[in-house]
Amino acid sequence: MHANTTTTTEPRDAQTDDTGTALEVTALEKSIDGSRILDGVGLSVREGETYGVVGPNGAGKTTTFRCLLGLLPVDGGSVSLFGTDPRMDDTVLERVGVVFEYETLQPTWSVRDAMAHACHGYGVPTDRIETCLAEVDLEPAAHDREFRDLSKGMKRKASVATALLHEPDLLVLDEPLSGLDPGTQARMRELIDDLRESGRTVVFSSHDLDHVQALCDCVAVIADGRTVVETPLSESVRVIEEPRPEIEAEQAGEVYVVSDDDPPADARTIDLEELYFSALGVET
Repeated sequence: MHANTTTTTEPRDAQTDDTGTALEVTALEKSIDGSRILDGVGLSVREGETYGVVGPNGAGKTTTFRCLLGLLPVDGGSVSLFGTDPRMDDTVLERVGVVFEYETLQPTWSVRDAMAHACHGYGVPTDRIETCLAEVDLEPAAHDREFRDLSKGMKRKASVATALLHEPDLLVLDEPLSGLDPGTQARMRELIDDLRESGRTVVFSSHDLDHVQALCDCVAVIADGRTVVETPLSESVRVIEEPRPEIEAEQAGEVYVVSDDDPPADARTIDLEELYFSALGVET
């Protein structure tokens, strides 16, 4: 298992096992219109795991996803997908499926037409359409309706179905549960678990800590454009109250997260909920 990490994420300590790295983001920086949006984001995602990126609205989650997919140029840091820099070889992006919070399918096309167009682009047979629609449990009545006429939950299911057409090894989901009714949220959570069971790697963002804790193997907390901590949910997070020059630690609100493998004796254990709200400057 890897140690808790801060803004410069190193490869996980357990890379001696048979699990490869699906995604490695190190010290990512990005400014837009003179405003620093990302200021040291680090993520390390193993193949086959479900990984949550949690943080408040405006923390930099969507910008991080756009940078790692090559949709935005980066100002600093690095991105590696399955050991390949997508800026040097963008064919690695063929192994990735993505769904952003704001739907991107053509509004006047039917779901089937949009998926058929995507099949052509991916070079996959159109019989994948029925398989993927069934996988996300999209209501049959929605299959031939224009995308703009669907409910938000139906749109999200259709977008996920389209992202699955080419059977990606890595699925990136931006706020997949946001704004959905409870029933659709439950189905999406089941789907994320099903994807993990099938061996796919899933990275999803959320501002809801409960969703991340329920679904993920590992979580990165992002606040103010930087990774405050990255930790498996099976491990404890250790913090100190004041910074010390001899101890490597990253500030998370009122506390400092220790990233050393051997924390000082006076470091206390903190749960993810307390850390998250501390990073946001909210008292619990």
